[in-house]
Amino acid sequence: PGITYSVDKASMYSTKFQLAQIMGVYSADMAYSVLNKQSNEGQMYLKTVREVGNKLNLSKVFDQGNLFDRFNANMENEDSIGTIVADIQYATDNQLAENQQNELYGVIFAGAWIESMYIAGEVYKKEGNENVVQALFEQMAVLNSIITELKAYETKDPGITPLIAQLNSLQAQFDALPSVKKLDENPDLDFSDVKPEKGEMDPLIKTIGDIRAAIVKG
Repeated sequence: PGITYSVDKASMYSTKFQLAQIMGVYSADMAYSVLNKQSNEGQMYLKTVREVGNKLNLSKVFDQGNLFDRFNANMENEDSIGTIVADIQYATDNQLAENQQNELYGVIFAGAWIESMYIAGEVYKKEGNENVVQALFEQMAVLNSIITELKAYETKDPGITPLIAQLNSLQAQFDALPSVKKLDENPDLDFSDVKPEKGEMDPLIKTIGDIRAAIVKG
């Protein structure tokens, strides 16, 4: 409780870039709530994602296929919810393309990814669960693809360039971790084979938190 971002803040954002980032953040919070059987919170975040999406001209995403009603009707069925969330993502991608807003895809995804990493980092700080560390390591493999996607549309919005810089800094910090260097030195190892020393993840988790803070600040 208290890790996800408050829905009361949704009205703070007005530009397309801000709205795209925060839509990603709320999407990750929605998924986190659903995975933890928090039905009311999941519905609340879905409503907020829809409200933010409407401001981005994405209202059709939730109108087609009764996605909103299906979500509410299947909150207790994790498999069904997973399918519905995937359908929402697919419909969002299609609508962005139809609206000629392809530059927002990477921004939304970056917001969702950072929020997911932030949540994982906060959970790790509270519980010290090594499985969370492995998940953080594995998800860092996605970062280069996010940066590549953002670079493809860098000239479309002035907010994209500083976001890329922040993510590049995070990537460099991750690559410098002693545990990651061990992976580079031995290609036979994978993320499950390395265990970071106590405190090794702290600076990385702080940087993720700083990027998340910049995103929610708008």
